[in-house]
Amino acid sequence: METEEIRKEIVIGSGNLELAYDQWVALPVSGARPSARYKHAAAVIDEKLYVIGGSRNGRYLSDIQVFDLRSLAWSSLNLKSENADKLGNSSPQEVLPAISDHSVIKWGNKLLVLGGHYKKPSGSMIGLCLSKHSDCL
Repeated sequence: METEEIRKEIVIGSGNLELAYDQWVALPVSGARPSARYKHAAAVIDEKLYVIGGSRNGRYLSDIQVFDLRSLAWSSLNLKSENADKLGNSSPQEVLPAISDHSVIKWGNKLLVLGGHYKKPSGSMIGLCLSKHSDCL
């Protein structure tokens, strides 16, 4: 019985990779990789994977990491509240608290964060909409 080798060509940025079918290959990823985490949420919009919050060593995280699936590059998303300039505060924690055990869904070109826990007196989150524009609700 003859085995046929299947090869796939993947275009990444300006280069091409030729990969054999059903084989793991380390891809050339650039940018600072996010810290390991659990109880985070992730979703894809416009060929970018957004990884939101989670826990690391029992601490809740308030970051948003972005992986560009086309260029294979990691970056961090810095959020700024529309009211931050007025209040003289640009801290990302004001927009996204350190959150864990939540869900995120794609809603049009927006991300909607639902549920989860964060370390505030009430201890649970109802919902947060993340958008490039101020058109969440």
